[in-house]
Amino acid sequence: MTDSEALTNIVNERRRNVDVQITNFSVRELVRMVDEGELNVSPEYQRLFRWDVQSESRLVESLMLGLPVPSIFVATNDDFTLEVVDGLQRLSTLVHFVSPSDQRLAALHKRDALVLNELETIPQLNGFSFADLPKQLQLHFSRTTLQVTALTDKSDYDVRFELFDRLNAGSLRLTNQEVRNAVYRGRFVAFLHEMAALPEFRSLIRLEDERLRDGTLEETVLKFFGYRHARADYRGPIKPFLNDCMKRWRAQFPEEQFRKEFVGAVAILSDVLDGSAYLRSGYHATPMVPFEAALLASARLESSGSVPSAKQGWKEDARLRAVSGGGHNTPGKLDERVNLSYQLLLGADPE
Repeated sequence: MTDSEALTNIVNERRRNVDVQITNFSVRELVRMVDEGELNVSPEYQRLFRWDVQSESRLVESLMLGLPVPSIFVATNDDFTLEVVDGLQRLSTLVHFVSPSDQRLAALHKRDALVLNELETIPQLNGFSFADLPKQLQLHFSRTTLQVTALTDKSDYDVRFELFDRLNAGSLRLTNQEVRNAVYRGRFVAFLHEMAALPEFRSLIRLEDERLRDGTLEETVLKFFGYRHARADYRGPIKPFLNDCMKRWRAQFPEEQFRKEFVGAVAILSDVLDGSAYLRSGYHATPMVPFEAALLASARLESSGSVPSAKQGWKEDARLRAVSGGGHNTPGKLDERVNLSYQLLLGADPE
C-alpha cells in the first residue's frame, strides 16, 4: 500500500466515526424544545451567556429580515435529547424574547423579557417586546427557521469531544473539563460534581473564584481516580487520557468504592493540614500539581492503614518542587511526586 493510499484510508476511517443530520427548525419549535427539555444547555455553558440587549436585538432583527444566521450545532444524547454544542447565545436570545417565563428568566440570569433596542435597520421595532408585536409579526417570527446541525448518536465520543472543543473558541472558551462534563453527561459527571463540592475537599484548595467554577475541581477529582485506577494507560499527554477515563466510567463505575477512597484521602490530607488549604510559602493559591500528588499519597496511606506524621515544611521539599514544575506532568514524574509525597507525609526522609 502506498503512502497516499494509507493516508486516504485513515481519513475515510475517521469519517466513518462521524454521522451528521441537518434540519431546519422554526423559532417556535426550538423554544418549545428548550422549554420541554428536549434541547439541553449543559450547566457548564450557562456562564457563557454574555450577549447584551443590543446583540440580542440584532439577532431578532436579522431573523425578521430573513438574513442568514449561522447553524446551531447539537449532539444527540443516548436518550435522543439534543445537547447544545454551539449556538447558546442564539437559543438563549430566542427563549428570552419569545418565552420569558420566570423560570427561564432565572436560568438566563435576566430580570425582564427582552425589549428590542438600538436597532438601526428597522428602528421602528425599538421598544417592542414579543408580546407587544402585532399578531402578524409574532406569527412571522415564530415560523422563521434556523438550521440545526446534529451529530447523531452513531458518532463516537471522541468525535463529540472534538466538535465541542473546536466550536467553543470564543473569548469565554470552555475548559477541557467543562467540555467533558457536557460531552460525557451521566452518573459519573454527577459524581464528580458531588465529590468536588465536598466542603472538606474545597477547604484544601485556594484558587481564584473563576477557577473554582470552570471545572478545575472536577478535573482534580477525575485525575485522582484516573491516576489510581487507570495509571497503566497514562503515557501522556493528559487530555486524551482523561477523556478515556470519562468514557470508561461514564455509565458504570464502582461508585461506593470511589467515594470511600476519595473521602478517605481528603480526610487524611485535611488532618495533616489542620483543615487549611494546601499552600506554599509566599503563595496565595494552591499549586495543583503537587496537591494532586499529596491527595494520591493520602489515598495510599488510607488504604495501607498507615498513620501520617508529616514534618513541618514538608510541602517545601526541594525534591518535590523539582518534579512539580512546568513540563513535569509525565508518567515518570507523576510517580516520583506521589512517592515523594507519601514518604514526606510519613515523616520519612526520601532517598
